Amino acid sequence: MKGHNEMFFRITALWAVTESVLGGILHGLKVPITGILVGGLAVVYIAMLARLVSPRAIWKATLLVMVIKGVLAPHSPFGAYFAVGFQGGMGYLLFRFMPHFQTAALVLGMINLLESALQKLIVTTLIFGMDVWVAVEEFIAFVMGQMGYSGEGYLKSLLFIYLGIYALAGLFFGFLGGVVPKKLLQFPSKYPELHLVPPADWADVELPKRKKRIKPGKWLIFGLWLFLLLLFLAQSLFPDLELLPKTRIAQLLIRAFLFIIGWLFIIGPWLTQQLKAWLGRKQMQWASDLEQVMGLLPLTKWLFSAAWQASKVQAGPGRIWLFGKIILVNFMQVK
Repeated sequence: MKGHNEMFFRITALWAVTESVLGGILHGLKVPITGILVGGLAVVYIAMLARLVSPRAIWKATLLVMVIKGVLAPHSPFGAYFAVGFQGGMGYLLFRFMPHFQTAALVLGMINLLESALQKLIVTTLIFGMDVWVAVEEFIAFVMGQMGYSGEGYLKSLLFIYLGIYALAGLFFGFLGGVVPKKLLQFPSKYPELHLVPPADWADVELPKRKKRIKPGKWLIFGLWLFLLLLFLAQSLFPDLELLPKTRIAQLLIRAFLFIIGWLFIIGPWLTQQLKAWLGRKQMQWASDLEQVMGLLPLTKWLFSAAWQASKVQAGPGRIWLFGKIILVNFMQVK
């Protein structure tokens, strides 16, 4: 039982640091894969919890990660918490009720990554309306027409390619989730050259804290939003009034501005506040477990930084692959 507890705390610490720190570590790559990588690693961690601890531990780890995310990155938007909750919830359901472990891991990878892709498309549609897809289709038709081709069907093809990339990533990380937990305990002896030794002052490593930046003109932006909202509502009630331009591009921009600022100033903060209040009650309920995980965070953060430095002998995808192996070789070894 003691071994299971230690495994639970270490995997949860890995997940928490991945959610809060990995994006910054990978920023130097300057490629748009961070979201896919963080979501994919969550699939592997959830599979590790299911295999090495128990499926019931997944939901508890999910809530602990969300609490820690609120501590380390207090200004994270509601969507970031939703993503973690969705990943953990789906992982719990699949590994709890699906009998075949590898199949459950593959399905989890597909669902989690496709949810991330579809969420972006849904948000884009909510912000800009269906007109944005009409505009994109017209633009593609114009460009292809200049090249002597018909532009019909290209938008659907691009969307299928986009979803296909996420689906393939989901299958890849789902495959890793099905394989890594079974072989994890063999990694230290299989890759002895990847062992790292923590320095004596590892406990002094500070976790990064996101500082809240004061944005100039915040209330001016909110005042403009309120003014445009009143005009938008007035024109909706009285269509004969010419209060706002009716061109498609103007309508797209106005709709986007109203949606984004409304979310940033009102809806998002309110949802985040409600979620944090609920997580705060869970924090008190699991104070002992949270203390155990928090105690591992500085060492885990050091491991991420040291592994990233050690992996610089490779480049691009090869570096990410080596980085992951170093993490897995060392995460149960370092003390």
